[in-house]
Amino acid sequence: MKTILVCFIFLLGSAVVFGQPNDVPTDWQAGDVWTYELKKREATRWQERDEKSLIVFELKITGSKPGKAGSYEAEWRYLSINTLPDENKYDSCLNLVRKFLLHTPLRLSFSKDGGFEGWTDLPGLRIALLATQGLSNHQKRSDDCFYMQDFIRKSQGDSSDFLSGYVPEVKQFFKSLMLLSEDSHLTRDTVTVMENELAGRMEIPKTINRVVRTSAAGYEVSLNTALSPAAFKQFKTAGFEKAWIEMGLPVESMATAKARLEAFQPQRKETMLAVFEKPNGVMKRFVYQYDEYVSPMEDDLLVYEFVRK
Repeated sequence: MKTILVCFIFLLGSAVVFGQPNDVPTDWQAGDVWTYELKKREATRWQERDEKSLIVFELKITGSKPGKAGSYEAEWRYLSINTLPDENKYDSCLNLVRKFLLHTPLRLSFSKDGGFEGWTDLPGLRIALLATQGLSNHQKRSDDCFYMQDFIRKSQGDSSDFLSGYVPEVKQFFKSLMLLSEDSHLTRDTVTVMENELAGRMEIPKTINRVVRTSAAGYEVSLNTALSPAAFKQFKTAGFEKAWIEMGLPVESMATAKARLEAFQPQRKETMLAVFEKPNGVMKRFVYQYDEYVSPMEDDLLVYEFVRK
């Protein structure tokens, strides 16, 4: 309740413009390999966190997905994972997961339209990770790693995908391919559904602006989305007075807090820019940025920049 109220006291929107359709063939073959460098940043003032990572990985096409036209099977292999400026500040359990990832190829499938279709052997990865030396030694409830093991152990399949939580960049990477198609999930997603115990369930309109630039070398596609400022603010401010009273906060301070709330404009937006080469549609560069301003004291920033080496 406290988090909800803070969000209230302190956040975007709207029309749809599409570029012209473009057709970049993605006729990839088994054995095609690309290496990428990823610069990742995750920052939030609420937690006083500003984490920066430099990651290098290799993506190898291993073949077409059996029985599914237009889908590929691939192997994602981490070559290096460096967290800046000080890796020692991170939980030792997460460091064990990083070491596991550096020695374990991740097999997956995806569609040529950018849809991540799942891990080829999630149960096997779960078993291997739980057996990792160091992580498997923590069997006491007093150990932080015990709770990590418990979460991984209870993840029985894609419906409770523990792996994506440790490697969120994988799904973000394939999102770049969705930009190639004018009719994709990204361009059809014109409404965001949000829900909490005070505001209930609300559909918030979303603006989508897609621009395509073409040259002899390839395509540059940008896609910007933003939630409706008015609807997002309505969602964030719903139930403010009720939450204030339920938390036992001073009634005489409510007017001042409400004035601050009315003066603040919450917002949420995503920006994407991808460059693809001709003739095979290989992604050369992809920048994804997510911005959310929930209150004057709380915001979130997420930036991924993939560059092919």
